[in-house]
Amino acid sequence: ANAWLIDESGKAAYDINSVRGTVQRVSPDFSRRETICTGIRFPIAFAFNTRGDLFCTDQEGATWLSNGNPLDELLHIRLDAAAGRVNPTGRQHFGFPPRHPRHNPGVIDEPSTFDFGPQHQSTCGMVFNEPVHGGRVFGPAAWRGQALVAGESRGKIWRTQLVATDSGYVAAATLIACLQMLTVDVCVSPAGDLLVACHSGPPDWGTGPTGPGRLFRIRYADSGLPQPTLAWSEGPREFRIAFDRPVDPGLLSGLAERVRVEYGEHVRAGDRFETLVPPYAVVRAQQLRPRFRLPVGSAALSADRRTVLLNTERLPQRATYAVTLPWSAAGVSGAVAGALPAQHPQVDVELQPHGLQVLTEHSAGSDAASRWLPHVDLSVSQQLTAGSHSHDSLWSELSTGAGMRLRTKLDLRSMLRPAVQPGTTLDYEWPAETAVVTFRANRPLQLTAGVAGRLLEVQGLHAGEHWVSVFTAPADVSELIDLQIDLAAGSGVPQLTAVWHTNEDSRARPFPLRRFVLPWVSEGTVAGAIDGLATAVPELQGGSWGRGRRVFHSDAAGCYRCHAMQGRGAAIGPDLGNLIHRDYASVLRDLQNPGFAINPDYVGQTVVLKDGRVLTGVLQTRGDRMLLGDAQGRQTELRSDEIEQMQPATTSVMPQGIVEKLSAEDLRDLLTYLMTPAPRMPLDSPLPAPPLRTQSEVAAVLAGSRGVDELRPLRPLQIVLVDGVKDHGPGEHDYPAWRTAWQELLSSAEAVNVRVVREFPDDELLATADILVFFQKGSFEDPRPDRMDAFLQRGGGAVYIHWAVNGNDKVRDFAKRIGIASWGGRIAFRHGPLTLDIHNQDHPIVRNYQRLQLYDESYWKLTGDPGDVTLLATSVEDGMATPQMWVRDHQPGRVFVSIPGHYSWTFDDPLFRVLLLRGIAWTANEPVDRFNELVFPAARMSR
Repeated sequence: ANAWLIDESGKAAYDINSVRGTVQRVSPDFSRRETICTGIRFPIAFAFNTRGDLFCTDQEGATWLSNGNPLDELLHIRLDAAAGRVNPTGRQHFGFPPRHPRHNPGVIDEPSTFDFGPQHQSTCGMVFNEPVHGGRVFGPAAWRGQALVAGESRGKIWRTQLVATDSGYVAAATLIACLQMLTVDVCVSPAGDLLVACHSGPPDWGTGPTGPGRLFRIRYADSGLPQPTLAWSEGPREFRIAFDRPVDPGLLSGLAERVRVEYGEHVRAGDRFETLVPPYAVVRAQQLRPRFRLPVGSAALSADRRTVLLNTERLPQRATYAVTLPWSAAGVSGAVAGALPAQHPQVDVELQPHGLQVLTEHSAGSDAASRWLPHVDLSVSQQLTAGSHSHDSLWSELSTGAGMRLRTKLDLRSMLRPAVQPGTTLDYEWPAETAVVTFRANRPLQLTAGVAGRLLEVQGLHAGEHWVSVFTAPADVSELIDLQIDLAAGSGVPQLTAVWHTNEDSRARPFPLRRFVLPWVSEGTVAGAIDGLATAVPELQGGSWGRGRRVFHSDAAGCYRCHAMQGRGAAIGPDLGNLIHRDYASVLRDLQNPGFAINPDYVGQTVVLKDGRVLTGVLQTRGDRMLLGDAQGRQTELRSDEIEQMQPATTSVMPQGIVEKLSAEDLRDLLTYLMTPAPRMPLDSPLPAPPLRTQSEVAAVLAGSRGVDELRPLRPLQIVLVDGVKDHGPGEHDYPAWRTAWQELLSSAEAVNVRVVREFPDDELLATADILVFFQKGSFEDPRPDRMDAFLQRGGGAVYIHWAVNGNDKVRDFAKRIGIASWGGRIAFRHGPLTLDIHNQDHPIVRNYQRLQLYDESYWKLTGDPGDVTLLATSVEDGMATPQMWVRDHQPGRVFVSIPGHYSWTFDDPLFRVLLLRGIAWTANEPVDRFNELVFPAARMSR
């Protein structure tokens, strides 16, 4: 706690030239020793790798000193004399105690090679994964040479890949185990097993030196199973997880529904397995920090089955993202599974949105063509992406001499300044720090760097076969540097490196991975859920959700044959209801190239039957039946004893050429339907919205309905929506929002054309309209009476919602047309819970209704004769039953009236919407079930 050994007078007794906090090299005969580094706080394990470089695990010290290294570290201790030449000892100083203007001046606090977080992991044992006595390495062959590091306090084990560069090491760590005991040390046995020494008791120190411990053996039991090798953010809405070999789709059964992505400042993979909680306030604070769920719109397996693709909501912030994939235990070979304890049926990986966006063709200029690399040093990236098949193709392309563009945001803050413990401050100020960054390539290099909208000066140099670009960041820069690197086409494999130094230490160092931030990632944090992050998609401008729904159900697109939306429709292919979380480029890509990525639950099968037939489609089990669905939406029922042979198809069942069949407008509308939420009314009332309806409630009122196929051929309908100027507060009388939402909703119905007008339609619209729907502050001033009479006399249908029944001083004339009307200011009204008692229950509009509970507004003391209408619903007001919903049949014209409709949420109540849609259909003398499919989009009902 007193790292500088400050006495009562405030003078520090710490001497950097003493042996305190040092690593000593001792001669074989113990006659000499020398200091090889200073500033070590609590080292546990030392190990040399096969290159002869020394590494050490060192535990954090910020619990005791504000800037005494907040995270546990993996250190590369350089043995060359130049490593710490600016320090008083000429050796590296690793920051404990840190530099201080009075107590420890003149030193540079050496950055770690890797930091293990969140705080309080207590890194302990470490071993390099090398064969012992000619034996095997632990895990896949690709893990050879990696540092296996134990974290005692939380029971963790990481494998840490170390990539050597001329200026130092770049590290990437992957968590591979979480134990329920204090994990002290690890070693690799000659058989290739990982032996783990654990201590009993709680963290930090357990049951003490005399307490019991246990040894565990971790076996790599099934080398045939795919192992995740890399996880990254390919785009702002897409994660990718690479595996070292093809993945059997059966291993990922239920991927789209069961995958889970969480993110947050302190989120890590496999957090649910963590049972050890170090007893520190900062750990409790970590646990109180919010964890957010990132919605996954869809999930698929690449055509080569080496990469899982997850399309998500847009990444909201720079954080750690933990992904839990379902992993079927059925994929483990039988012999191995029988010898193993039960395995958790998931695979956990994590990623940070670090790295660089890569374009291999400058002219492409589209994010859709971009790729991802973890580091600007191409040699480092190539080693870190080994095992990723999708990156193999990138390296193959680059080896032909292709040019490339890299984009990233570079974090140059506090390059040689130790982080400060959250909630604490320092009693001094650092001198200004200026970072200088140098890029070197083997072909022409163009560098653009900027910060806060201002370009930085870049110096270029061409020397022999190398091109160099250098820029200097502003002193104490507080924002990320926008960086673009253009590497010209050339011959052979491109080479690119980047190093940095500061005004205080000219020694070049490599960039750690966390210093590269993807261009689309925000530095900001979110205070709650990620609602509202959706941004407009330029390619969908002018598109119509309603028209797009009709394209979806058209023969040209044929989507309806195989796919459902929000659980309604066919089940041969995946439900497309979550495509609203996808990005435009990936959805368009899947339409253009259906085989690019295939949902593992819908992999096509080629089935050879014993009668000689060969069928291709998606095979699904329904009870004791097997159903094979083909690209035309046909389903063939099969028995298992009919099948001679079955193997996965090499292509997607989804047919090629859909995009080519559609016009540009139809394609835009289809993508609008797939990628934007269904039209709904705004929930902007200051009052809490009523509870959601249940699916069973909706199914009950729709019981006995006829489907649209039974109603064909459908009569073409012209519907005109008539709105007015909004005349109430938020969430009330929102006529314009209703017009927008219901124009899209009704236009999505087959054989329907919808037009909209403010106040009242002109003669041209009236002449062609079949149905007029009024939601406005009503009026019956001239010329409305004559025109409505003519409209009704020719068989037109009229629908009046809520305040549209207002006729003021023309109320009696208005009531003759619609049955009952209001005179503003002379009626009674009430907002709140509304119980509608249903009358004339044999009327088709109120079929299956007996009573309906709403939260809306009722009217009474209206003008008109209830005997002139067919009463559908009443509410009790002032002790009397008052009309709230009715119809009037002028034969041939028809009128439907609903007083409920005051609050916006009522229009998205599926039980009210059924009545309203039935009323609309009834006024046109159409079957009341004609619009049943419009009950569900954006309805406020539980899923």
